[in-house]
Amino acid sequence: MSNPSLTDWLTAVGTVGAVAVALFVAFLQNILQYYNRPVLIIEFENEEPFCKHRVLELEDYNPVKTGYYVRLRIRNTGRSIAIDCEGKLNQVLQKVTTNGVSTFRELVDFGTPRALHWSGQGLRNNININGGNAFEYLDVLSVIDDNSYLIRIDSNESEPGTTPAMFSRVDYILAINVYSRNTKPVEKKYQLRFGKVDVQEGKVGYDDIVMEELQK
Repeated sequence: MSNPSLTDWLTAVGTVGAVAVALFVAFLQNILQYYNRPVLIIEFENEEPFCKHRVLELEDYNPVKTGYYVRLRIRNTGRSIAIDCEGKLNQVLQKVTTNGVSTFRELVDFGTPRALHWSGQGLRNNININGGNAFEYLDVLSVIDDNSYLIRIDSNESEPGTTPAMFSRVDYILAINVYSRNTKPVEKKYQLRFGKVDVQEGKVGYDDIVMEELQK
């Protein structure tokens, strides 16, 4: 068997070099893709503009009604656009008190998951959120001024078979996820607490509506 010639050595080195360059380019592309990826976060405070009194975006009410919105801010802290963002209410737990003992039980007949409504976006289901700290608001619930004993989960009515849900004013735990086609989903759970409102005396206040994040 003859020894490899200089040409054989150069060919082998060239092949190994080409493979190394290809691997380095692929690695660099993955690094850049990760660095430039969209990153969604969910923000909320019990104050404006998260909680806001205004005309409600309810097409099934005539005349137009006013009320109180509670909504989340979905922010993209990444460097590129988050595509087809969708907010979903994946679970609802209702506070139930029996013999003085309170527990939270899942509402199995609620029809979760259900798409939530993006504020100011009409009946659009999914939206894009630009990078660089751009954000959009996701409506979670509303309370109508002339019926403050009920809360309304603001589902996206463009989804087949989906209608807004009306709940009584008791405590709940809401599990909310935000999805995007090109980034990881995010999830947060909130406890929703209500005080008393004396509608008969014309006192419709909203300081008693509190939504608090539940830490994992």
